[in-house]
Amino acid sequence: MSTLDKKDIQPIVVLREESEAAASAFLALRAAAADGPLDHVTVELIVIACQAVAGYEDTFRNHVRRLVGTGVPWATVRHAVRAPLGSTAGIFQVSRALTWLDELEAEQAASGG
Repeated sequence: MSTLDKKDIQPIVVLREESEAAASAFLALRAAAADGPLDHVTVELIVIACQAVAGYEDTFRNHVRRLVGTGVPWATVRHAVRAPLGSTAGIFQVSRALTWLDELEAEQAASGG
């Protein structure tokens, strides 16, 4: 594997290097799961909310970077992270993910993005 910053390593790249068939199957599963009446942004907002609740920080950060990179406002991303509070997520999971968002937003501002 190449020497990249942790933030630059995409799990699908690692999986593809290990097994092209497994990577293709994973991408097909993701496409099938996203297929339906919800638009792409809504699906991704649900995905990041689930990642936040589960504590999947690296994947969460990758998906947030992509969403914000396509023009989704930070306020929309923050709302998606707060939405599960009190239903499926406790304050710990939500506040931790909001901290990750603070870091990502600062990272984007520092890079001029």
